[in-house]
Amino acid sequence: MREKNMVERFLEQEKLVLGIYGFYYLTLLINGTSLVNRFGFMSVILKINRLACFAFFIIESLYLLYDFYKERKEKQFSIQDIIFSVLLIALVMASLINYKVTGGYQFVMMVLLAIVLSRYPLKHVASVTAGILLGVGLFIPLLSSFGLIDNYLTFRDADSGVTRFAVGFGYSATVSSIVGFASLYYVYIKKMNLSWKDLMIIEMASLATYFITDTRTYFLVVQLLLVLVVIKKTPFMEWVRPILLWGEKAFVFLFALVPVGTLLVTLCYRLGGIFFRLNDILSRRLSFVYGNIVNNGIHLFGNHMKTYGYDALHYNVSEVFGSNFIDSGYMQLIVERGIIISILMLILISAGLIAFYKREKHHEIFVMFMILMLSCITSGLMSNASLVLVFTLSSLRAFRGKPLLKGVIQKIGSCIVLGCVVIMMVVSTIEYHRMNRNVMIIHPDEYTINLKHSFGMEEYYVKDGMLYCKGWYVLDRHGSTPKTKMTVVLRAKKSNLYYKMDTTLSKRDDVNDYYQKRIQNPQSYKYSGFEASLDVSKMIPDTYMTYIYYETGNLKVLDPVEHNIYL
Repeated sequence: MREKNMVERFLEQEKLVLGIYGFYYLTLLINGTSLVNRFGFMSVILKINRLACFAFFIIESLYLLYDFYKERKEKQFSIQDIIFSVLLIALVMASLINYKVTGGYQFVMMVLLAIVLSRYPLKHVASVTAGILLGVGLFIPLLSSFGLIDNYLTFRDADSGVTRFAVGFGYSATVSSIVGFASLYYVYIKKMNLSWKDLMIIEMASLATYFITDTRTYFLVVQLLLVLVVIKKTPFMEWVRPILLWGEKAFVFLFALVPVGTLLVTLCYRLGGIFFRLNDILSRRLSFVYGNIVNNGIHLFGNHMKTYGYDALHYNVSEVFGSNFIDSGYMQLIVERGIIISILMLILISAGLIAFYKREKHHEIFVMFMILMLSCITSGLMSNASLVLVFTLSSLRAFRGKPLLKGVIQKIGSCIVLGCVVIMMVVSTIEYHRMNRNVMIIHPDEYTINLKHSFGMEEYYVKDGMLYCKGWYVLDRHGSTPKTKMTVVLRAKKSNLYYKMDTTLSKRDDVNDYYQKRIQNPQSYKYSGFEASLDVSKMIPDTYMTYIYYETGNLKVLDPVEHNIYL
């Protein structure tokens, strides 16, 4: 064992690294609160601090690479160790390319954090994460309750009228996810040996969060956690244990099928029937994610997209354009990070799970199971609170020098699972290009909204798979800002897919005469009538909202009008 110098010993101090990680994570959580809106300078200060932490973890990662190189001279690594090292380096390189494509460094930071934190006991990393979550989860709502920061209100949907409080955060689900992840990590730290007092405190926090935010997913997660903890306290655990162990083994070796299934179910949304019912059960998650796959596409190294959800911070945009937030960790991985990163992540996570299983680390597998299953319907894996990648690399680090797969059956099974992952990526890419033919891609930051419209839809009907509509729209083609390329556009309410109709403008003397008599400065509206058509034979049944698109100067304008078409 080589002797390390003062700089190396400094960089390996656990308290220093975990302290800087905790500070970075704190700034990340605060950035999602209304503190940033209340105090304009706050976002700049937080960003500077995050970049400083980013620089520190780059130095730490480079030191680990240097240390690995030195260690390699002293030890003989197996082929398996070298393969996983190459995969990890490939993940770092792919994340850097993703940064170049998207302009966001969050995923690069996630990878670097996982590499550095995997050196330390998982219990210590989970303790720091849970402590920061708990502190922010208590402090921010307290500031909000005293009126020191804004308490945003959002609604479950426009029809229900159910009010949801964000209690100082940008969105109501944020505080619920904080309670869910903090509870999960606390249960892990305690190895599921919680006192009745602990159970009562967690249950009260979960109930209070549920009634304030009306967020069901993480509330149900906490209830499941508490039920399992209670079962462990009873003799009934001996009956349940064989079932849990069997389920653990199935999950570990078949995990890669979970993201495959998530993608296939999402793509099947367009088929209707049971998938429409499933979409309603999942609060329209399928339709949102399906629309995002079509709108943003699937690329090798991700896609630059500005996320806007139904939170108070993006209300003005989402009220007109709907939400483009991808509420699925696996789909976020595929759409935002790309095919290459998705494959690398799934291979590493699968290997990490198998390594945990070989060492009988049941509690670590349980934490990963909860987050990875949540990733089907929430951010989960890609959430700021997720430690999946840290757990994965820690597991592989501890298993160095030991064969991960033994026997022909395990190796064949692993090849089948890997094949399914590759097939998933190929199918999704083909399906995206097939679906994308008649869709108008909308990026809200490229458009101007005009709410002062004069529009009339006189009739619409469907015949032989074609939608026909007729009406009038007063479009000023004169003056200093002539308006051109007027087109009728439809937006699917559930999936936020936009369809541009073939639009023909015509002269409507009746509309022209009407406005000549009623406006202060009359002018001739030469093209005030329109007829539009669209092939709807392969469109998804939905409520379609009507927009008028036109261009004026360098501006692209979308004019939402109060008329819905039901298909």
